[in-house]
Amino acid sequence: MNTIDKVLSFLIIFGFIILTFAHALYLLLQSTSEISQTSNNDSNANMFNNFGSATLAAFFMIITGDLTPVSLWISNNDTILMLLIILFSFFILIYLMNLFIGILSNLINDTNSHASYLALKREILREIELFYLLPHQRRKNNWFPNIFFYQLLNLMTIKNFIN
Repeated sequence: MNTIDKVLSFLIIFGFIILTFAHALYLLLQSTSEISQTSNNDSNANMFNNFGSATLAAFFMIITGDLTPVSLWISNNDTILMLLIILFSFFILIYLMNLFIGILSNLINDTNSHASYLALKREILREIELFYLLPHQRRKNNWFPNIFFYQLLNLMTIKNFIN
């Protein structure tokens, strides 16, 4: 897997977890009366009345770590919400963000190690060409051509070669 595949697979799983927490908060904190569902521009408006704003609030909570969208409902009596927030804080904010940083740093290290390998290979080949070959060997055009010519084979030959 290359870098984009690894990051994309992690982001798909990350998005699924965001939707899961948003759906849990939507089911837990949606208002039941029709009066409280009217759209007002109050700062205390319930962001969990519909699933879209609940997803946006969950994403905001993940990115910033700010629990303001759920601060109106936090109390000692609501143990399910407290358990969900603790689980959310540990699982998303601490574990998954650090895992994502670790995946990215491993990908950077893999890229750097491959580049180091190619640089070492280049140095070894240069040393062999300069010090271990005689001058008449270095001048051979069939060993060290000035122009590389690639010829496209028949399409059926390529398909058979791939299979």
